[in-house]
Formats: sequence, structure tokens, C-alpha cells
Amino acid sequence: MEQPEVPTEGLMEHTHHEAEHGSQKWIMWVALSTAILAGFAAVASMMAGHTENEAMILQMKASDQWSYYQAKSLKYNMLKARFEDRATDGKPLDSTVKDKLADYEKEMKEIEVKARAFEGDSEHLLSVHVKFAYAVTFFQVAIALAAIAALSKSKPFWFFSMLLGAVGIAFSGIGGSKLLHEEHEAKQEQHEEKHEEKKSGEKSGASEKSGEHGAEKSAEKSAAGHAEKTE
Repeated sequence: MEQPEVPTEGLMEHTHHEAEHGSQKWIMWVALSTAILAGFAAVASMMAGHTENEAMILQMKASDQWSYYQAKSLKYNMLKARFEDRATDGKPLDSTVKDKLADYEKEMKEIEVKARAFEGDSEHLLSVHVKFAYAVTFFQVAIALAAIAALSKSKPFWFFSMLLGAVGIAFSGIGGSKLLHEEHEAKQEQHEEKHEEKKSGEKSGASEKSGEHGAEKSAEKSAAGHAEKTE
């Protein structure tokens, strides 16, 4: 997806021209503020494009997961129908089929959780994209008003331009804070998953050690019993 364009080059040229050749010193501040607003607009435009691209990628991942879910659901329903037919006909039921159905149900739940997580992240990024898109719009209008202020030598246009620029900065701040909050939550979830994996690994290791210890004890007992019989 292409980033929103910020066509402000011509306006900035007019503003700088008026600042260089104008007699009023405050127009120099108009040119400076216009350059600052153009910088903010470029950053907001880049972030708007980035968040929209990421949202689309996550939505595609969610679609892939739902397709995978449908494939598993189809297999599950076919196997369940066969299982129910055998039960209706009074034929012996295979326990492995029950286990397979339980595995399908577990896998489908896991896939559904992943798909919904991708959808939630995509919606969140789209809401962030909207904030940055609003910011770009306000910056564009602010730069245009600054150019009008320089050409018409009208300070009220410049003041209104600064007001709109402040609104654009506010939207950029909201979008950036939401993006940082999401990244923080993602890192926290990854840390919790790693902690749980470490715990499960320690538990499995402890159970293996206890099993080995029990096997050693039983081997010692059997050896001692064999020695007593020999005596």
C-alpha cells in the first residue's frame, strides 16, 4: 500500500520566497514553522502507510488461519459422521477415533484463538492508521494556511495554521502512544509464553529425574533381593 502523499513542496517554496523577499520579519517564522510542519507531516505519512500495511498483513494471516480452521472442521465433521454411523449400526467403536476427534477439537480451538488474535491486532493497527491519517490531513491544511498567511501578509491565517498543526501533532501523539502500547503488550505476552515454556520444561525434567531415581531404587532393591536369594 502506498503511503499518503504530502504535496507541500510548492507551498513551501512560495512561503520561503516571501520570507526572503518580504519586509516583515514574522514571515521568517512562518517559513520556519512551515518547514517543521512538513517534517511532522512526512513522519505521520510514513507511519500511516506502515500501520496500514501491517494491518493488511495481519488480516491475511487471520484469513489463512480461518481457511486452516475450515479444513480441520471439514475433516472433523466427516470423521464424526462416520463414527456416529457406526454407533447407529451397532458396530464396534474404535477408541482411536475418539482420540482423533478430541485432537481435532483441540487443534480447532487453538487455530480459532490465533485467528481472532490476528484480527484483533489488525483492527488495532487500523485504528492507529486512522489517527496518523488524520494527522497528515491537519498538517497539509496547516501548511496551506501558512502559505496563504505569507502571501497575504495576514497573521490570523498563520495563527490558525499553528492551531491546526498542534491538532495534527496531537493525533500523531495518540497514534504513536497506541502503537507503543501494543508493542509493549506483545513483548509482555512473549515473555509470559517463554516463562510458561520454561516452567513446563522444568516440570518435565523433574518428572524424568524422579522416574530415573525410582528406576534406580527398584534396580537396587531387585539386586539386593537377588543377592539374598543367592546367599
